[in-house]
Amino acid sequence: MNPENITYVARIFQRIGDNGFVKLLAGVLLFLLRFFFDSVNTLAMAAVFVLILMDTATGLLGAYRSGAPIQSHKLFRLAVKFAVYGTLMSAGRVVEYTIPIGVIDETIIAALAITELFSILENTARAGFTVASRLLIKFQKQIDP
Repeated sequence: MNPENITYVARIFQRIGDNGFVKLLAGVLLFLLRFFFDSVNTLAMAAVFVLILMDTATGLLGAYRSGAPIQSHKLFRLAVKFAVYGTLMSAGRVVEYTIPIGVIDETIIAALAITELFSILENTARAGFTVASRLLIKFQKQIDP
């Protein structure tokens, strides 16, 4: 990349920023993001989305190692999962506006993270890694007395 390209890209962003409608749209978008998502939990929400990607990767590994066919229409569920999990975390934030309990969205984020962790363990156990299956068994014993 040469300096002319960098200058060209900078000019494009400057022209976009000069447009008043784009600024208004960006302001509304930032307001909505701030309303629907708690800025304190940004890292936790990002971690949940990273866990979704890890779950997908280990699911592909588990399918490959077990000889199951990898189907592209099942990868569509990744986008659906992103949307559903984002909606759940956002709903937890909105509920906190109506009920003065400050741990609702954190509880939802924790439940989603634990769900993804169990799914990752199941996928890696299906891929043939015994440590994951042993951990899964220990967790299940703690949950189901």
